[in-house]
Parts: sequence; C-alpha cells; structure tokens
Amino acid sequence: MIVDQIKKDLTEILEKLKISSEKLSLEHPLRQAQGDYSTNIAMRKPRRKRSRSGIDFPLDLANKIVNSWRSSGLPKYVAKIQVAKPGFINIW
Repeated sequence: MIVDQIKKDLTEILEKLKISSEKLSLEHPLRQAQGDYSTNIAMRKPRRKRSRSGIDFPLDLANKIVNSWRSSGLPKYVAKIQVAKPGFINIW
C-alpha cells in the first residue's frame, strides 16, 4: 500500500536526520491543492526557537526533511513534494 511505503521512506529520512518518527502520520488533505497525502510531523516536534542542529521549528524542519528526501532521491511514486506553512509536507 502506498501509505505504508511513504511512511517507510519518511521514517528512513527522519532516522538519517536523527528525528523520531514516533508521531509520523499521513492524511488525505481535503483539497487536492494540498497534495494526495500530507504530514504534519515537523509541527509535532517540540517547539524551540533554534535547536542544537540550527533548525528553526517547524517550517525549517519540514524544509530539512524534504530537502533530505530529495537529495536521497525521491521514489517514482512521488510526483511532487512541497512544504507549506506552518510546516506541512505535502506529497503528490
């Protein structure tokens, strides 16, 4: 199932970034403009002004996750991925 594959791939990216995937969930956004799937994992992390890794939460964390996934090579089932304020990750 595609949801399971997305979760598996995102979990691997989160592990590389030393971020817990414990609260990872995927949802179907109500509007197609927000992707086929969306996760708010970056907003579910403790809020800090700046972490030890230099990341501002949650928007910067979402960008870091997406950039890491892109640099690792997006799977063929992902046509598009983007970050939306305040820290959603939208996947088509």
